[in-house]
Amino acid sequence: MLVRRVFPPSKADKPNLERKFMYMYKTKLSTVALTILCLAPLHVSAAPLFNVQLIAQNEGFSQAQSINNAGRVTGGFGLMNAQQKPYFYETSNQTFNPINTPGKNFGTAIGINEAGDIVGHMGVNSPTEDAFLLKNGEATPTIFSNGFIRGQDIDESSSGPNQRKIVGTSKFGTDQQPTLFDEADGSFTNLNPLGGNGSNAHAIKDDGTKVVGAAIDSNGKQLAFEHNVVT
Repeated sequence: MLVRRVFPPSKADKPNLERKFMYMYKTKLSTVALTILCLAPLHVSAAPLFNVQLIAQNEGFSQAQSINNAGRVTGGFGLMNAQQKPYFYETSNQTFNPINTPGKNFGTAIGINEAGDIVGHMGVNSPTEDAFLLKNGEATPTIFSNGFIRGQDIDESSSGPNQRKIVGTSKFGTDQQPTLFDEADGSFTNLNPLGGNGSNAHAIKDDGTKVVGAAIDSNGKQLAFEHNVVT
């Protein structure tokens, strides 16, 4: 008869046995947890994460440029291979409002402030011939026909009528420069600090104290700029 003697594990073997036991214990726990997870019902929320509202769906094409906190959207719309007209859209009641462009065929509404004033550009042969300002509540925009070709942004600092500041682009001959228009005194200021041609002002701070844009130097290099408005 064969008798096998079973010796207790030595002190050197105990750590290995303990690690093996813990591995088997953790494996069983993981298997149980995975089984419970697979058997649990999957709940998927049916609520959408976002909602998309299409604007000017009945037009050939449309684009949106800006929106203020009241939900008024600005942009341009038109028929394919035809003129583009400016518009504003009220998201609160889904009202689409084309902007009157007297004597003009092209146009786009770009910037808007919290008061609802809108700036953009329009023209006959090109959409960037004259900048315009549509004051909130008015039906016909003010059109600038003095070389101010593009209204890009408008400030929030209006403390009363005729206090707005508008930034954009002016063009005199072939010279295109970033421009600040101050409605208070009717002045137009060239903001290009580098002296080159082809520059634009893109945005103005809400309080009207700073303007940013892209300036071209005399070597044709484009550089971002920040202009501090002196009041």
